Amino acid sequence: MVGVLSGMFGKPEPESGSMVLQWAEKKRKELLLQHENKMTLEVMFAGFIDAVSTFAKPSPSQFPQLEPFDMILGSQADWANDSALFELGCYVYFRVEVWLFANRPHLREQVVRYFLPNFIALFVHALQITNDYDLADLVYERIGKYGELIRSGAETEEYEYHLFHLIYRTRENRKPQHYGFESGHFSPGNPASWASLNFNLATKLWTWEANMLPAILKSIEFATDTLQRQSTDKDIT
Repeated sequence: MVGVLSGMFGKPEPESGSMVLQWAEKKRKELLLQHENKMTLEVMFAGFIDAVSTFAKPSPSQFPQLEPFDMILGSQADWANDSALFELGCYVYFRVEVWLFANRPHLREQVVRYFLPNFIALFVHALQITNDYDLADLVYERIGKYGELIRSGAETEEYEYHLFHLIYRTRENRKPQHYGFESGHFSPGNPASWASLNFNLATKLWTWEANMLPAILKSIEFATDTLQRQSTDKDIT
């Protein structure tokens, strides 16, 4: 699977306290050892989680002058946790599903049926949630609310506003809770009005989204192209 995995995974990184990050690294090694040059939904999902989990990896502060105030403001490490990865994962999954709807509608249901239950199971374990349905309810709430935003014609900035606040609430791995997506305090064209809550987190999130989200969607394109090609080759033989 080395050829396929090179298109889905990045380079190995040191372990952190995130169970999801450690799961992604373990799954990477497990799939590499299989030595099968084949795309599967398991590989696709593992690549998705591997990419999302990079948010929990250390990155240099873009505001070193503020580091003495990290005890008050919160450092980037305060959000390098599984609760933050849950919120980010819900958002990125939503973006992936929108991409599938627009570009691979015939594969969307197949991917959704694999991704959602495995996503929920992974985070139930990582967040030590006692009831699977409680977490599933939050997942569908997030996806549904992001869907309402897209149907209302919301700009990307509004998604970022809600994602920022959802992740902001997970500081020091506080478990996800229900969240109202009402936009009464959202100010279009003025991200500083909410990013000022924590520049460390805002910068980390903006940087991650600008670099990683296009790469994730590109990897989904690569994966679905490979799935389609494998299906065609199988039909021919």
